Amino acid sequence: MTEALEKYVDYHAENYLSISVCIEEQGIRFFFDFSGILTDIQKLQNKLQCYECAQGVALVEQHMSEDEFSLMLTIS
Repeated sequence: MTEALEKYVDYHAENYLSISVCIEEQGIRFFFDFSGILTDIQKLQNKLQCYECAQGVALVEQHMSEDEFSLMLTIS
């Protein structure tokens, strides 16, 4: 996830990423909260959809704009 994000951030802006991990009986949840400048939202969204193709990974929730996004992935 961080590798995909790294390709689409503006390096001249102040960018912040917070990652939280929640271990539950149903599986592991990762919460990604980003604040900063994204250079190509569409390409990042396409890349994130590829995570859903991976076995055991589900994109549960996603909110994205040019200057922030939040994302929740579940791994079972």
